[in-house]
Amino acid sequence: MKLTILASRNIFKIRFPGVRLYRSISLDPICSKILKTGDQIEAEKLEKRIHHSIIELIKKREDQVMNGEGNYLSLIINESLRLYPPVLTMSRKIEKEVRWRNLNLPANMNLLISSLALHHDPEIWGEDVHLFKPERFSEGVANATKDNIAAFLPFGMGPRTCVGFNFAINEAKIALTMILQCYTFTLSPAYVHLPVQILTNHPRYGVQVMLHPL
Repeated sequence: MKLTILASRNIFKIRFPGVRLYRSISLDPICSKILKTGDQIEAEKLEKRIHHSIIELIKKREDQVMNGEGNYLSLIINESLRLYPPVLTMSRKIEKEVRWRNLNLPANMNLLISSLALHHDPEIWGEDVHLFKPERFSEGVANATKDNIAAFLPFGMGPRTCVGFNFAINEAKIALTMILQCYTFTLSPAYVHLPVQILTNHPRYGVQVMLHPL
């Protein structure tokens, strides 16, 4: 009750250095600046410095991305998709008879294409095919596959390419960028490496990681 009375009285009081006024006064912006306390002024200065620091940090991150950091993230994602494609096999039906090298493929024949086998073919990717090596994509997918575009099929190809291809890539980039701005991470000792395919390829027991603040 006392607090309510005091608060209601203070509505009609405006503190000015050395002067106490007891009537309601409508303050314009200039007067508001004059009547600010030292704490309020310092708080506003601090707010402006924080805002300026955040803007500088954002610009710095943008420059890093534009200068290649974002491109290396693309290499990492491509190499991850090569080693562990989301879909391990794709089926296609031949519309008309086709001769390919020494094979005759009749019409209406169903083909089962293994993207996993293509992605792990040493004749295409080299003897280090089983190693995680993002640099193999540094000069583009065409160079990495020796101009064989059908050798890299994480989302299919042609008119049947996954419609969520760009969304999935951008989603992964955004999520990783947000995490890496605040943390580094390592695999947990409890992690068990066991990829399985249930509709899509994914880790059987999930991916446990340990986050370390920067």
